[in-house]
Amino acid sequence: MDYLTYKVLVTAVIAVTIFVYWLFNFTIIYHLARFGVGTQPKKIAFIFFLGSIGLFFASVFIFARTDFSILKNKLEDIRTNSFSLNQMR
Repeated sequence: MDYLTYKVLVTAVIAVTIFVYWLFNFTIIYHLARFGVGTQPKKIAFIFFLGSIGLFFASVFIFARTDFSILKNKLEDIRTNSFSLNQMR
């Protein structure tokens, strides 16, 4: 199990989440553009597509700027079983 580290697991979960997110967006855009009558569904699909791209890059930017050292300390507390939800620090 040496090859299955936390970094690999987190990377795999993030990759799967991004893939599912883009697949969901593609499905909505495809069905709006393909089965819509007239130009209105295509305009809505284009606006939805631009919004999903904007939200994706905003979430990537926020994720990149987040300080995870606090989360790392809390996860170490959970792993050592000294973490309590009622514990005040």
